Amino acid sequence: MNDHNNLVSLVESFQEGLNQHDVDKVMSMFAENAEFEIVGVSKYSGKEQIRNVFEYDVGVNTELKFINCKLSC
Repeated sequence: MNDHNNLVSLVESFQEGLNQHDVDKVMSMFAENAEFEIVGVSKYSGKEQIRNVFEYDVGVNTELKFINCKLSC
């Protein structure tokens, strides 16, 4: 599998985990010192802050859908 397919697979797994409200699955994709940014809205540092965001999303029944994704290198 090439890098493009690996990246697409990772994004699909991330979307699936969030939409299944499986915070543990999603968090397994992040390092302890990870940063997560919603561009132009907010930025979170570290797994604890990031987990809090995704747990909130579970509480409000958020659904994530990636559309028109393009890979640029």
